[in-house]
Amino acid sequence: MAETPLTTKPKTTLKTVRHPGAGRGLTLAANHIRYGEIPAFAGMTMMGTMCIDRRMRQPCVYILTNRSNHLFYVGVTSDIAARMMQHRAGKGATHCRRYNIRKLVYAEFHATMPEAIAREKALKEWHRNWKRRLITEANPDWNDLFDSLLA
Repeated sequence: MAETPLTTKPKTTLKTVRHPGAGRGLTLAANHIRYGEIPAFAGMTMMGTMCIDRRMRQPCVYILTNRSNHLFYVGVTSDIAARMMQHRAGKGATHCRRYNIRKLVYAEFHATMPEAIAREKALKEWHRNWKRRLITEANPDWNDLFDSLLA
């Protein structure tokens, strides 16, 4: 019996995408959607949102800082709550452990992981003052957003 187009596995191809702010093209995997399939988050974009409202298992770019707000760590994850627990337990990145970077001050949710990874790479190339301005616009008091994650 032959497989129908709707039950076959989508093909994955690689394409180069230029992301604003990135210094180089990024190679991303893109699934081709066949006729009759509706992808999750179709027609929606959540890029740039600061609301942390139970979307913990969604691709997310985040920025952590230390108590004095001088050092930054930019990361990406598909489960922000679990990743923050790792950082808080000292099992995150070495840079975070060494400099006690544990305060979540910025989170930006995306529809797909390739979008989140591209945004993370762009943010990592930003100057410190640009990151400060981004955080201040979204979180003027630089509060720890992790507490609102668990609420």
